[in-house]
Amino acid sequence: MYETMKWLHIISAYLLVLYVLIPFLVGAAKRNTGLASFLAGYNRIGQYLLIIAFLAGGYMISQVEGYSTLWIIVAIVLVLVMFAMSGMMGKPLKALKNRDTSSAGKAVTFSIVFIVAYAAIMAIMSNPQWLS
Repeated sequence: MYETMKWLHIISAYLLVLYVLIPFLVGAAKRNTGLASFLAGYNRIGQYLLIIAFLAGGYMISQVEGYSTLWIIVAIVLVLVMFAMSGMMGKPLKALKNRDTSSAGKAVTFSIVFIVAYAAIMAIMSNPQWLS
């Protein structure tokens, strides 16, 4: 079961890397409703991927000892930041789909904060000893 959860955790983390492209694609999505629709749909899928990664990670932490309390707290806070940013990104991306470009800047800002949190969580996942 642990290996299955680890696989789900890693695959969902790799699929979340597409959020890195959102700040660059928002400009093109202002002119292309198909791309705007794709970004809004991907954001919804990304939220489900975050849930899968969160649940799989929680299961894995419950099965293995050795992670410090600080590491667990920082990981949870970073995941919550990612949840918040992807959730707040939804409205501007849906507005883009309806050709309302006034909130495109918000989508870019939220996605940049998401990327920073994603990079930080990838760093601590790869190097848990940094927070021991």
